Amino acid sequence: MSGVLLPQSDAKQILDAVKQIKSLKLPPDEAAFLDLDAIFMSRRLLNETIETLKIRKAAGSQNPVLYRTLGDRYVEARLPEEAYREYTIAVQLAQSNGNLDELEKVQERLKLIQIITNSQ
Repeated sequence: MSGVLLPQSDAKQILDAVKQIKSLKLPPDEAAFLDLDAIFMSRRLLNETIETLKIRKAAGSQNPVLYRTLGDRYVEARLPEEAYREYTIAVQLAQSNGNLDELEKVQERLKLIQIITNSQ
């Protein structure tokens, strides 16, 4: 875990949870955007969750939920341009996969990003 000072017991708890998730052999994308993201965000470890999601992106993920989640984390990090980029990819993937529920979620977030960037 980079750049964050946690009490040793908290760091150990997080590392144990990450190890347990990895031992379950879940699909890597789902482990990243569901379980690992939840663990990191429970302690506000924004950088760790962004890095985890970026690793899955670099591995060639085609899952729109992963890109939407990464966009959400960029919003939390106050990086709207990066969020917009990830949401745009998520829209393309959701359209090509026929994932209408995800498409609707991402389109709402794109509207919010446009409002944020226009108000700055």
